[in-house]
Amino acid sequence: MRPYLLSLALASLIAPTTATVVSSGVKTTEKKPRGKYEVFHDADAPACCSVVLLLTVGTAMSVQDYSTISTKMIEASGGATGVIFIDNNPRSIVKTSGTKLAAIANAIA
Repeated sequence: MRPYLLSLALASLIAPTTATVVSSGVKTTEKKPRGKYEVFHDADAPACCSVVLLLTVGTAMSVQDYSTISTKMIEASGGATGVIFIDNNPRSIVKTSGTKLAAIANAIA
């Protein structure tokens, strides 16, 4: 695990804070490659976001897990983190194309 993610995970266990986490809803990239993404951030944060994490969905995760993981990371950072979950292959269990994931991340940015 990356040191930053580990510190976020530990902080959420040690000193959890509360945040009003909002979601953009699921959006689809306009250009190919087609992918879906969802943005989570703290609605009450004075300035969002010092850090933006791009995460890809996992086949063993449920849709509710995206919100749960995002909320934990945002609360651990005191609202300074935005989280974007990317599905680089909607409607398929195969999520292994790094090239497609990078193209979708670039399309979002």
